Amino acid sequence: MNRRMLKSVGVLVITALFVSNYSFPFNGNKAYAANEGDWPEISGFLQNLVGVYTAPSYDTDSFTPNGPIMGNGDMQVVLVGDVNKQVFSISESDMWTDGGGNNEMWSDGGGGVRVITTGGVTIRPTTVPASPTAAFRQEQHLLDAKVNATSQANFKTSTYVSANENAMITELWTDGTSPIPMSVDVWTKADTPSFPSLSGIDAANGTLWATRESNSDATAQFTFSGTSVKWIGAKNGNGGIADVYIDGVLDQAGIDTYAASKQYQQVLYSKSGLTPGTHTIKVVVTGTKNPSSGDTVLVVDAFEYTSLTGSSITVDDKDTAIVYSPHWSDYSDGGDYSGTEKYANSKAVKWTSRNALATRVIGATASLTTDDKGKSTASFTLNPATTVKIYTVLKGGKNATNHLSDAKSRVSQMDDVTVTNLKTAHVEWWKQFWLKSYVRTYDDTLDKFYYGALYQFGATNRAEFTPVGQYPFCLTDDPGWLGDYHMNQEYMGQNAGFFSGNRSELSDGVFQPLLDFMETGRTYAQTKMQQVHPSFSPAQGILYPVGIAPWGIDSSEEWFGHQVMDASYTGALVVWNYYYNQDLEWLRTQGYPFIKALGDFWISHIGAKVNGKYVTYGAAYEEAFGRNPGLDIGLIKFVMKALLTTSQDLGVDANMRPTWQDIYDNISDYPTAVQNGKTVFVSVEGATSYKFYPDLELIWPAENLSISSSKNLKDIAFNTLDIAQFDVPKYSIFANRVGYPIDTAITKLKNNFINKPVATFEGLRQNFTIGGLHYNGEYLEFINSAMLQSQEGFIRIFPNWYNNKAAKFKRLKAMGAFLVDGEMTSAGIIQNVKMVSEKGKTASVLNPWPGQNLRVTQNGNPVPTSVNGDVYTFSTSAGSSYELSPELANNGNPVSSISIATVDNVSTITTKSGILQLSATVLPANATNKNVAWVAFETDGTTVTDRATVDANGVLTAVKDGIAKVVASATDGSGIQAFRYIIISGQTSLPTDVPQATLTGPAVVQAGAAFSTQFGLNNVTASVTSAVYAADITISFDADTIDFVSVDPLISGFPVVQTKTEVPGQVRIIAVKEGDTGVITASGDVFKFNWIAKPNHPSTTTTNLMLTKVAVSNGLGQKIDAVPANLAVSVTATADKTTLQTIISLAQSIYDRSVEGTQAGQYTVGSRATLLSAIQAASAIDSDPAATQQQLDQAAMTLNQALQAFSGQIITVYKRGDVNGDNAIDIGDLGKAAVHYGKTSASSDWNVAKSADINQDGKINIVDIVGIAKLILQ
Repeated sequence: MNRRMLKSVGVLVITALFVSNYSFPFNGNKAYAANEGDWPEISGFLQNLVGVYTAPSYDTDSFTPNGPIMGNGDMQVVLVGDVNKQVFSISESDMWTDGGGNNEMWSDGGGGVRVITTGGVTIRPTTVPASPTAAFRQEQHLLDAKVNATSQANFKTSTYVSANENAMITELWTDGTSPIPMSVDVWTKADTPSFPSLSGIDAANGTLWATRESNSDATAQFTFSGTSVKWIGAKNGNGGIADVYIDGVLDQAGIDTYAASKQYQQVLYSKSGLTPGTHTIKVVVTGTKNPSSGDTVLVVDAFEYTSLTGSSITVDDKDTAIVYSPHWSDYSDGGDYSGTEKYANSKAVKWTSRNALATRVIGATASLTTDDKGKSTASFTLNPATTVKIYTVLKGGKNATNHLSDAKSRVSQMDDVTVTNLKTAHVEWWKQFWLKSYVRTYDDTLDKFYYGALYQFGATNRAEFTPVGQYPFCLTDDPGWLGDYHMNQEYMGQNAGFFSGNRSELSDGVFQPLLDFMETGRTYAQTKMQQVHPSFSPAQGILYPVGIAPWGIDSSEEWFGHQVMDASYTGALVVWNYYYNQDLEWLRTQGYPFIKALGDFWISHIGAKVNGKYVTYGAAYEEAFGRNPGLDIGLIKFVMKALLTTSQDLGVDANMRPTWQDIYDNISDYPTAVQNGKTVFVSVEGATSYKFYPDLELIWPAENLSISSSKNLKDIAFNTLDIAQFDVPKYSIFANRVGYPIDTAITKLKNNFINKPVATFEGLRQNFTIGGLHYNGEYLEFINSAMLQSQEGFIRIFPNWYNNKAAKFKRLKAMGAFLVDGEMTSAGIIQNVKMVSEKGKTASVLNPWPGQNLRVTQNGNPVPTSVNGDVYTFSTSAGSSYELSPELANNGNPVSSISIATVDNVSTITTKSGILQLSATVLPANATNKNVAWVAFETDGTTVTDRATVDANGVLTAVKDGIAKVVASATDGSGIQAFRYIIISGQTSLPTDVPQATLTGPAVVQAGAAFSTQFGLNNVTASVTSAVYAADITISFDADTIDFVSVDPLISGFPVVQTKTEVPGQVRIIAVKEGDTGVITASGDVFKFNWIAKPNHPSTTTTNLMLTKVAVSNGLGQKIDAVPANLAVSVTATADKTTLQTIISLAQSIYDRSVEGTQAGQYTVGSRATLLSAIQAASAIDSDPAATQQQLDQAAMTLNQALQAFSGQIITVYKRGDVNGDNAIDIGDLGKAAVHYGKTSASSDWNVAKSADINQDGKINIVDIVGIAKLILQ
């Protein structure tokens, strides 16, 4: 086993890699529509996962460079370069070379089957500035899969690789005021003759192009400037057949050079009528021949071409202008031109992968140049307020022949509509990707690594493409260990977490290389066993070498390292695919024949029993040969168990099951030794000490040990893990599988792997990954298996997680094709457990609530269960959802409600490290279990906060300023919760000019009555950094107690331009200064919020109005978070007509001032009549002396709804919105727009101000202000 160890308008650059003319779908089931409700939480979390590089940190070695990455499964891109230039290095999944038959596994100079790189796009200043004019910065954004970058030469880019059509789209701009001469290079790697590269330009349509091929064929290539060309060579009795390419495009195939006797200086090919310019002819040895020929020899004697001046020029075969692959030889013959020739007679590869990039520059006067050898350049000037669009297409793949013509054709079709569609599809694909499943550990390091790894696989894996090898972003043509599919660790590891993670869009294609190699694997089992070890005899089934490549190719040149288990090791992927997805047809046609071949091999290899036990020989890691390797024993048991299960499901091979069972029961024991006085697992019999993780892989992937295993085996596993270094993620998988303490496992993993300085294979990088795909895949499985396990025949919820740290997961997959949700509070309470049965299999679940019965429901209806110990089993229907919850034994009384109180109803902590005692009242009084669990969250109610801690007794201790949402949850399984917002201040010293919010109003109101509260700001001054130009305010309230009606501005010229009330119990407003007035320059009240206390309260209720967000913008467009506030209001149990009358008066006033029309600020035609009808209906109820309180309340609510609907009919026009250029649309943009309010295109500083003109009508007015506000709320 291997131990190798947007502020201004800018430039839009679009790079696309196309291997075919179709969009790539979201493979695997699209996220269920119900999952859309999770998007605010997921996107809110992911938008903050931004990896930042402040200095170039990549390297050019043979592994994974450390830089921002992008991709879509077929194209992989990594951003490298230096402080001034940005280099987008591109690789493609089909770009494998056969190696010309030179499959040296440890090759260091061009031989060997391996993956090679393609090329890329470089964006650079034409002249490097003498000194930096901006700070270097690169950002990896996971949410929408984009990379932002700033060069010291003061240009910026924002880039994404389309998830659907291999398009790389880059926006390029400068924040400076001076033009920047820029160059964009489109290039292919051109430093290896075996992999020819060409480039050129088509001046007529402004196209640049460059090509490369993974070609170790015998080729002769000549570049010239002219209008015609001839290939001059010899025909003879050994003449073979050639193909000829012009400018990378196959022009003539099947040129036969056979003749009965040698004919000298023959024109074997000619091409005339070429467009005047630079062209390249390439002669390719096909390795085929006329049946009469004795060989496949081709001869190059000379090339003759017509120059641009019309003269005929002959270039001899020895001229250095002709580029030959390594397979040509010299020969002297007097009949040749100049007496010499070059000849070759072999087709060195089984395939050739070819790529072509074609680029078209639009919207700028660009000069186009090429070096003819792999780089073409567009040079232009980048001006502020200038847009240049650059489209780059790369087509090709295995045995492609029309790659260049296809690329040039496609690039000519690309336009703005294409780009818009690409962006829409890209965003949707990644949204569905993130919705498929998600996990939160609420540990910053663990979550970053999890989502960085998952993002990386979203960029590298896709079922419809050739799977990537170990290092898909490698910058060289010699990736570590050939970048192939290593069967004894890497390939299994890099795909390990997809099944439990419910990631079929990533896993569906990973089996093809294994299946493609089966025919060769059968041959190897019969013919190569003595090559594995001299003592071995031929075997049945399949034998795989250490490394394979796509399309059934052995990349390791028949190297086995004494290992016979490689096919079974990586074959775990095949077994898991069935276990998790339960696809019987796939099992029948693909999976089972492979698994059966694994079993056939082991049966023939182990032979008969020795002293009642089956014995095996092999190596757990490369070259470590011995008797009964523990990993081999584990894999034998794994394969036998898989055969017993799958054969029964298919109803086949019943006669073999006794044999498989016998081997499973009687294979030799795992090898152990005594080390430091304790028994540990070792690699083979006779080993005296534990060495490293192969000694423990019988736990996983062999799945032999579990939490349910015997105490003896678990003790041995614990002893071994105690001395293990945890310097790779799979140690933590072992820990989860046997229930080893999670805190120890995570601490060790962080110290010895994640938090180490960044190196090739350790240390969390700025893009939240670690070098080597396999470590990232193993890490996903580690986190997934801490949350959910199912390999024991039943499902465990949170099998190995902390009992005092919150976590949650949604739609992880359990074996049996079940999607599972679960949540654990920081008090160790498991809740919100749900399951979706994809295939209708019988489900078995270990009760996660010891001491309580497990209750299963479907749409609220009980589902019958059978119980065996603590495992509950129930039938399911395909596509159905099930809820799992605890119920009290012996028909106990569940909790029906909880309320939270504090002394004197205080909801603030104002002192440093202050405490607040919260108490929970639980009803009914005779509830069987009245205990509650306390958790402090952020205001979203899902993210555990770091602003305060709360203990088991409800004592809240302040840590940081802000707002905490404290939740008390019943522990009886009833799911009843209550919450209270607590404002925390005084933990940090605030600048004196930071605004402080105030919220004032009545302490007591009557039920059914209207009332108002005032929002104000203190610590506001007239300075440009303190004055308030815009505000974004959110108030949370108890929607069961009061209703929001409206909000009124109290400062002239500072109106509310948007109000959002979609979230129950929350109102959010956006306000901005209007015209030359309205800037808030002093402390005081700013808005009046109008409310209605809901009627018919049986008793007085105290509720809190809480300012959960107060963000303001100063005159510099800077966003400032103001100190929040709250207000307690008691609602008494009296009601009258005041509420309805107040709303009628308000609605009539708004109606009277409204105007219908089609202009901004007017209301849509017909909307006034609708509002008037609602006013009249409410007035009729108000005038009815017999109207009941219920009728009055209903009329008030109906009119209030009509009033809010009417406010939504105001006409606005808006576009863009990022006024201050910080790549976010928020209150800072609104404040910046307010600064420029009233300016027009005639204003002297219009170039600065016009970023606020989002509807581009040449003026900045209320339409722009409202448009920006709407964008903020989107």
